[in-house]
Amino acid sequence: MDREKTLLKRISVLENKLLQQSKEISLLSEFSLFLTAADIQKTCDLVAYRVGILTNAKFIRLYLLNDEGKLLRIVSGYNISDKYLEMLKDSYGFSVETTPPGITVKNKTPFIVNDVNKDDRFANWREISQSYGYLSYVAVPLLCTDRVLGVIDIFFEKANIFTDALLAMITTIANIGALAIENALFVSKFRELSTVDELTSLYNYRFLMNTLQNEIEKSARYNHPLSYIMIDIDNFKTINDTFGHLKGDEVLKTIADGLKNNLRKTDYACRYGGDEFAIILPVTGKEAATKVVQNIREVCTDMKEILFVEFGASIGVATYPDDGLTVSELINLADNFIYQEKKSKVR
Repeated sequence: MDREKTLLKRISVLENKLLQQSKEISLLSEFSLFLTAADIQKTCDLVAYRVGILTNAKFIRLYLLNDEGKLLRIVSGYNISDKYLEMLKDSYGFSVETTPPGITVKNKTPFIVNDVNKDDRFANWREISQSYGYLSYVAVPLLCTDRVLGVIDIFFEKANIFTDALLAMITTIANIGALAIENALFVSKFRELSTVDELTSLYNYRFLMNTLQNEIEKSARYNHPLSYIMIDIDNFKTINDTFGHLKGDEVLKTIADGLKNNLRKTDYACRYGGDEFAIILPVTGKEAATKVVQNIREVCTDMKEILFVEFGASIGVATYPDDGLTVSELINLADNFIYQEKKSKVR
């Protein structure tokens, strides 16, 4: 009888192991599906969620390292309220110094805490751990060909849960997640390069045309105005001929920076081509757009003093729906206003 009970117990243990392995294989296979994902936020959300499900974690935080490699910013999480996660995203981030995620970045190895109440390395965070209800913790680097992309913080309710099998599984899924994130970052960078002007770092002509069309459709749907501003630098050829093309490039870059620094986050500053710039102002009527034009003229005046170069700007503005209903109508009208202004300056 005892022998039978022992056998049944072993069978039950084996069944549980098989179920767990089946779950792991299923979830790991799902990771391969998003290796081709192109959206960095969605990819990070998927990685955090799948790691959480697979490890049965209390909660998870996923950080990405900034381009300088000195700051970790939270981009996603698991089992964290949306409000709290957004607050974390808006925070400055963690310096790569003495915090557990920072040490993980520097060492490129997991930072394992079996019991937060007994590990002196975690002494500074003990009070926090008590309020959030976790007893063990691991920070795992998101490694891709020896380059750290970020860190996954994984928190568990129980102490001393890290077996070799669990740590091996966490490392494996972190590596797969890192591949997915690297792919998404590459696609994101490629898309950015295809829509950003190399010289000025403003959006390029292709982006301008697509976005203007999309914003017009949005304005029509929600019945709100949209303004389009076009800027042409006066006598730009003279600047190139007199001071050289490098000076001309400096003028364009400085004006571009001035435009970006004086617009809302919802506005789009673009390089139309050559010495022409364009700005899309969503949900902006003629009166508000005219004030923006005045600001741009002041920016150009300030730039002249910084660059020690004499130049001006001719500016045209057109507003949807009063001045036009299509991309070509708005651009043509703004262009015509520029032509009229340039004409008046010649007289």
